[in-house]
Amino acid sequence: MPVSRPDIEELTFYVEDADFYRDRLPSSQVDTGSFEKKISRCDISHCRGMCCHDGVSLSDAAARRVQGIAETYADELRDIGVVLADVIVPCPEGSAPFIVKTATRPRAFSQIIEHYPPSFKDTCCVFLLDDGRCGLQVLSERQGRRPWYFKPIACWRHPIVVSERPGVSLEVPADPHPSETGNNRIADFVAAIHCGRGDQSGRPAREVLSEEIENLSAIMGHDILAANFVGDEPEGSTAMEGALDHALIEQTCVEEPIPVSPMQQYFLSLSDERSIHHCNVSAMYLVRVCPDIDVLERAFAALHHRHDVLRYRFVHDSGSWTQHVSAPTTRAPIDYFELGGIGPDERGNVIEREAARLQGSLNIFTGPVARLAVFDLGAEAEARVLLIVHHLLCDYWSLQILFEDLYEFYVAFSVGHAKERPRIPTSYRTWCEWLDRRSAVASAEMLSPLISARAPYARLPADFPDAARTDINSRTETLTFEVPGSAKVHAQRFSEFFGVPLHLGLLGLMVFAMRRELTPEPLLLGIWNNGRNYLSPFDLTRTAGFFARPVTILVNASPEWDLRRVIDSVHTSYSRGMEYGLDFMCAARADQGSPARQVYEAVSHPDIVYNYLDDLGQAKLFDRAPEYIGPQQHDDFHQGCAIELFALSMEDRLTLYWIYSGSVYEAKTIGRLNDQIIALFERGIGQFGER
Repeated sequence: MPVSRPDIEELTFYVEDADFYRDRLPSSQVDTGSFEKKISRCDISHCRGMCCHDGVSLSDAAARRVQGIAETYADELRDIGVVLADVIVPCPEGSAPFIVKTATRPRAFSQIIEHYPPSFKDTCCVFLLDDGRCGLQVLSERQGRRPWYFKPIACWRHPIVVSERPGVSLEVPADPHPSETGNNRIADFVAAIHCGRGDQSGRPAREVLSEEIENLSAIMGHDILAANFVGDEPEGSTAMEGALDHALIEQTCVEEPIPVSPMQQYFLSLSDERSIHHCNVSAMYLVRVCPDIDVLERAFAALHHRHDVLRYRFVHDSGSWTQHVSAPTTRAPIDYFELGGIGPDERGNVIEREAARLQGSLNIFTGPVARLAVFDLGAEAEARVLLIVHHLLCDYWSLQILFEDLYEFYVAFSVGHAKERPRIPTSYRTWCEWLDRRSAVASAEMLSPLISARAPYARLPADFPDAARTDINSRTETLTFEVPGSAKVHAQRFSEFFGVPLHLGLLGLMVFAMRRELTPEPLLLGIWNNGRNYLSPFDLTRTAGFFARPVTILVNASPEWDLRRVIDSVHTSYSRGMEYGLDFMCAARADQGSPARQVYEAVSHPDIVYNYLDDLGQAKLFDRAPEYIGPQQHDDFHQGCAIELFALSMEDRLTLYWIYSGSVYEAKTIGRLNDQIIALFERGIGQFGER
């Protein structure tokens, strides 16, 4: 029978591995009879944790999490008695190449444990304490969590699950481990604390190990001892329920408040009551055949179930923001517009009018925070599908993830089979809570200058200082160029000097170029990133959410700009784990008279957004529709920007996106700025070389 998973994250920190075991251990492989075997608990004083002699094999996701724990709780682990040097090491030669292990330290097991297997090493996992307890288990208990919360599932599943063998069993393998000889017939179990041994005076294993069985059942999504459980997905009329059961959200309905991320807090600080609900990301796609609306509603509901951010609601109380997850439903209404009977011009007007209405219809307090609309243009034209999600819960990377999953759900329901999507390794809630624990102080330090520096942005002289500022006249210029070889040399030196990746070195050189050549006035420069890259302890590749995060690196600098001090501050935040792959830089100059719509509608221009997604290797299922899809931001949101530059660094290439108000600046001004930056790179950033 199905088992509720609302408390899955109370059981373990390793949600990715939980989903892996759910895939690999269906009930048909469970030897339920073995749990009638009588056993008793082992005494830790007898074994001293010898199963931990060689560390524990970890998945890549689990390894990132263990590394993150070691960094985040380094002081607490030292107090417990854990001596940390290397935490993760590659498995020995012959192991799977994608498997790593916890590191080991010297431990003379052979001298303190009678009959210690000669094939075992005199080492132990770095987290094993001298008294045989697990340091990760002690850390969990000190934080008031379940005892095994921080222990990899590969550890605490023993003796329920046999390592590297299909099935769930208590039986010792009939054959010894290949490396073992003589009477040393040790089951190839992985390390664990709650051991069990055969004892006719003991109790049935299902009773002794009831807590472990319950926890594993919660992770697996069904009772692992229920022999009559059927692992196949439902078909026919129950396909929808089957898809929702397998959508694999990490929380069904979370009553506890979820902390907002630093980036969410930043956006909320820039909003007011009129604009707070209207800041969206959206895309309209062309589809060859108009979708079945009933099937699409079911697919949209499954999408809400799979991605809990679509059910987030915000609460503002006593000056503080939190977010909560509402319960899923079996239907998620969509908007349908039948436009086949009207002419092309009027049809375009209706699409733009209704799209604009939908853009302004979200509500972060009560919902919805996502809308889906279908524009049926009849048999002679392709239909349009418009997906809108509030930007507080979705970035442009996530928009593509959501549409891909929506498409897969729709196809599955169309053929009457609830196809299971790839598992979501990490929820957005996990990410927000980790950020809250890890960087509450650092986030405030980094974000407070950005929030407080809205008024004194440096300004370029306007080309049309007296022009009317109310017309919508946004323009964009895009330039992609290969970084010259001479500049690459300096970029490499820059990167090595400051200890940052090469792509950050390129951005740093561009910052330097702008500061030296464009204006002697103070300038606000912000490093942004997509939050999903290599320093993160999580796998966020299939997680929808708002991961981009800003860091102010220069506010009101003096004319004698200190390059090293500024980049040092970036490196400091980078080293703290505040930024996970610094992907692009935004340098904003504000002109308080310009309407925000001029700039922020241009941000969603397909020439920018979709080129940007393509540069990041994101696949597009459908072509972008040509219609204007309405203002994605309220007029009052981010009011004041008249020109922005987005610089995307990909290896040895820089792409510059200039977004500016045509009522304030001429195109030739943007061209001059571009020419200056290119000239600096062509000269190999000689000024930096001289420094």
